[in-house]
Amino acid sequence: ASLPLPPALPAPDAGSAQADATRRVLREALAQGRNSLSEREVKTLLSGYGIPFVPEVLATTEAEAAAAGQRFGRPLAIKAESPQLLHKSDAGAVRLRVAPADAAQAFRDVVEAAAKAVGREQVRGALIQPMARPGLEILAGLRFDPQFGPGITVGLGGVTSEVLADVVTELAPVDADTARAMLAR
Repeated sequence: ASLPLPPALPAPDAGSAQADATRRVLREALAQGRNSLSEREVKTLLSGYGIPFVPEVLATTEAEAAAAGQRFGRPLAIKAESPQLLHKSDAGAVRLRVAPADAAQAFRDVVEAAAKAVGREQVRGALIQPMARPGLEILAGLRFDPQFGPGITVGLGGVTSEVLADVVTELAPVDADTARAMLAR
């Protein structure tokens, strides 16, 4: 759920109440020399546009992970948090269906796996969240192509998304009708 960033930000769009906040986050990442956002950063941006997400806590210690696990009190998803780690599952930096009592150990495992992949200094901790209810999982991605500009991709989500690569991409922006057509394809 990391978002590749364009080399330069587009001209301001007065049509969005969230445009200034979005630009601030993107400028900060660019100023830090980053070319992608972490999962948490992406969710923070998208939630400002009314897109709902499962509640989560960013834990930076095992104790915080344990406390979050107890607070949620049901099976958890625990995922390392790093803007440099685009494919957490491939790195072993995700644990699913973790019992709340095992949150601290799962935190340690995903942080260690992420650190091996991108270096410890690039890992901010781990996202602790209750497992989502069963349903259809989709991938929604944004990417800036130097030749074509911003594009939006949707497809089958979850761990099979990389294997099946069943996705549809359109140039941004897309309206509601185009979005529905993309999902139908």
